[in-house]
Amino acid sequence: MLRREESHFLDFKRAIITPGKLQETVTALANADGGEIIIGLDDDIRRSPIDRFHGFPNPEHANNYVSIPDILVDPPVPAVSAEFIVCPTAPSHLLLHLLIPKSPMVHYTSDKTCFIRKGAQNLVLKGKAIERLIFSKGQRSYEDVPAETVRAKELAESDYMRKYLHLVPTAQPAEVFLKKQRLTHEEGQVHFLGPQILTAGVLLFDDTPQASLPTKCAVKVTRLETAEEEYKRDYLKGTPRTIEGPLQLVIERARETALQVMAAVTYKVGGHYEALRYPPVAIHEIITNAVLHRDYAIKDDIHINIYDNRIEVISPGKLPGHITVENILQERYARNPKIVRLLNKLPDPPNKDIGEGLDTAFRSMRDARLKPPVHRGDGQWRPRCS
Repeated sequence: MLRREESHFLDFKRAIITPGKLQETVTALANADGGEIIIGLDDDIRRSPIDRFHGFPNPEHANNYVSIPDILVDPPVPAVSAEFIVCPTAPSHLLLHLLIPKSPMVHYTSDKTCFIRKGAQNLVLKGKAIERLIFSKGQRSYEDVPAETVRAKELAESDYMRKYLHLVPTAQPAEVFLKKQRLTHEEGQVHFLGPQILTAGVLLFDDTPQASLPTKCAVKVTRLETAEEEYKRDYLKGTPRTIEGPLQLVIERARETALQVMAAVTYKVGGHYEALRYPPVAIHEIITNAVLHRDYAIKDDIHINIYDNRIEVISPGKLPGHITVENILQERYARNPKIVRLLNKLPDPPNKDIGEGLDTAFRSMRDARLKPPVHRGDGQWRPRCS
C-alpha cells in the first residue's frame, strides 16, 4: 500500500480531512470508474513510511467517514465496502479503506456539486458535461432527446416508415403509430407543424437520419493493411466506406460490407498465407450490439477497422449502467430500449432481444476454433482470427 501512488482509481487522505471534503472524492470515483480511498495515510511517497500515518485512534472516530456514501452523497452510492487496516509499526493510526464501485447513476455532493475523477484529481462538472455523463451511464438515453428539425408528419411520409409498417404489420396510420410508441414530443409543439420526433424515431424510420440529426450515427468500414496495434494513415487501403440509412439497413449493409472487405484479406502463418475468416454470425452480432447499444450523444460514427489479422469494432461510449467487461455476458442492459424494442418487432429482426447476441458471437468463435472476442471496456470489440 505504501508503494502505491495516487491515480485515477486511488486516493490517500489524512484522517483530519472533514467528511464534507471527503464526499467530493467519493462522488468523483462513483461517477467515474470506481476506486479506493485510504483514509489515514499521507499521499507523499517521498516521506518515510512511519511519517505518512495520520489515522484514527479507534473505529468510533471513523464513523462519520463510513457513513458518507449513504448520508452526504445524493443519491447514496450503493455497495460501498469499508474495512479497517492496522499496520504493526503504527498501531495507533487505524486506516479506513473505502472501496467505491462504479455507479450506474450520477451522484452529487450535499451542496449539489457534481465531481468526476480524472487521473489523480477530482473535477467539477457543470451543465452539458453533466448531461453527457448521464447519457454515458445510461441513466438517460439520447434516444429520448427530441430532434429539432424532424416532425411526425414528415417522418410518416418516409419510404422506410411505409416499409416498416408493412412488415410489422399494423393498421395504424404512421403518425398514430409514432405517438402510440412514445416516439413523439408533444410539449411546446407548434400547432401547424405538429409534434417533434424523438431521436430514436429518427434513427429507426428516417430515410437518412445521418442528415437529420446533429450527432453522428453512420458506420465506417476501413481496411488497414497491417497487423500492428497502432493505427497509421500509411496503412489505409482505399477510401473508408460510409454506411448510412435507418438502423436496420445500417446493420445489414455494415455486415455485408465488412464480410466483402474481409474476403480479400490474407495473413501470413508459418510461411504461407491464409484467408481472414470469421463466422458471419459473430460479425453480425457484434455489429448489431454496437449499433443498438452505442451512446448516440457522442458525435462520432461506429468504426469497423479490418486489419490483416483482426477486426476492431469501435462503438462510441463506455459500457452503460452496471455493465462491465467481466459481467457483459451475464448481465443485460439496454442503453436504447426504444430502438431495441422496435427493431425486434420486425419479422426477421437483427436482434432477438433475449440477451443472447454476444453469447452467440463467443460461441461461434469458439466453434470455429478461434480466439474469443476481446472487449476493451471503452466501446471497442476485437474479434481476432489467430
